[in-house]
Amino acid sequence: FVWRKFLHMPAPFPRVRDEGVEVAIEDAEKLPLVEKRKAGEPVAKGWQPSWVQAHGIMLVAMLFYATWNVVSKLVGESSVSWLAFVFFRMLGAFTVFVFLQCTCAPWQCFLAELKANFHRYAMMGLMLCCCQLTFLAGITLTSPTTMAIFVCLEPLMAALLGFISGMEDSSRLPRRLLSAVVAGVGVAVIFSGHEGKLNLPMHLLPKEDGKNLVHPIGCGLLLVHVVCEIFYYLIQTKLFEAGSSTRTPLLVTTCACGCAMPIYLLLVMLNVLVMPVDPRLTSFADMSASFSKHPAHGLSPLAGLVYAILFVSIISFLLTAMANKRLEAFEIIMYQAAQLPVTAVMSVLLLGEHMTRYLVIGAVLICGALFL
Repeated sequence: FVWRKFLHMPAPFPRVRDEGVEVAIEDAEKLPLVEKRKAGEPVAKGWQPSWVQAHGIMLVAMLFYATWNVVSKLVGESSVSWLAFVFFRMLGAFTVFVFLQCTCAPWQCFLAELKANFHRYAMMGLMLCCCQLTFLAGITLTSPTTMAIFVCLEPLMAALLGFISGMEDSSRLPRRLLSAVVAGVGVAVIFSGHEGKLNLPMHLLPKEDGKNLVHPIGCGLLLVHVVCEIFYYLIQTKLFEAGSSTRTPLLVTTCACGCAMPIYLLLVMLNVLVMPVDPRLTSFADMSASFSKHPAHGLSPLAGLVYAILFVSIISFLLTAMANKRLEAFEIIMYQAAQLPVTAVMSVLLLGEHMTRYLVIGAVLICGALFL
């Protein structure tokens, strides 16, 4: 299987010192692919969150994601390109990550880790880039109902892909399939009661003309988004399972974002110089100038960008990576479905939307699925 190639290639040379014992990274990474830890057992050395702490961390991260879903609705209409927004969001986050990493450890550690596991971080960077861009492009070519279908299927696909790729323990598959089905039903119940109006992207997205002639393409992009998100966390889990105390969530996230930045830059250059896939991004000068314009109503795009950098791309990424040291990829993906009821509740509190019985029933099903 092609994904095994990226998970078994050994690290070439660096050595790390853990509790006074020198350990070669290449030896630490020669772990059997399906030799999984027991339930509740940590996946790496160093500080480890407990099972309760890991789920608490994911709850906090989910709150930041859900808050962003609400904040994005408050951003007023503007001419900001969605590609430029994603580029500046990742650029700001990567800059902060590098500063924090160089503050916490010598910069040589960052370069050594990136060189030792470049094949994995390159895949994570590609997955991260494709995950964000295919979602933004896919939702503009489909409908909220189509998006709801893929949200329902995401936990199920995470369980199946983890099993098929051999990256998660097959003995847990039946229980996880049941959990995924329950979560999917909960998401479907919420969307059926709200007509698919929840968790939509911000107003920076291009508007549809009502003719979904490219609907199959949009469905394909959303499918790619789901697969890329799942494999991002699967690869991150394998990195933490290598057992190095120097491989912190900050270091892993910094390396992954660093590998994603050249891809974003290349896409921006191609959009401006070769083929304008995003018609709002026509020149490099307009990339930053459009953020300075304040819309007639709602928050400015700059305010939305600052919030997305600080709370979504920095804090939430780090919190998710911290939880991933204890939880596996499937459990992380399950919290994506849990964003929906939290977003709905926050919309009721902050935007004055109505609470419905569908929301209550769906929230109970999703919360139950998290602990199955």
